[in-house]
Amino acid sequence: MNDQEDKIRVNSIVQVTDESHYWFPALVVVSELKGFGIQSYTHVIGNEGPAGQAYIRLKKGQYEWCGHAVVSTNEYVEEGGEG
Repeated sequence: MNDQEDKIRVNSIVQVTDESHYWFPALVVVSELKGFGIQSYTHVIGNEGPAGQAYIRLKKGQYEWCGHAVVSTNEYVEEGGEG
């Protein structure tokens, strides 16, 4: 594991850095750590206001750690999981 991977946990904020990825250069919140990388989400806004969350799977090497969310809507954390 490298220093970046050591910092990443549930509710970390990462940026999509893979220019070929559909969500480049979005900032997303980590919802789960996976063997391949992470599952994350971002809030989506529609014409009428909030439209929900888009879940995004990212492979190792497609993202960089940026920080940690202060407020989260991550159900896993709200139900007592690690975060």
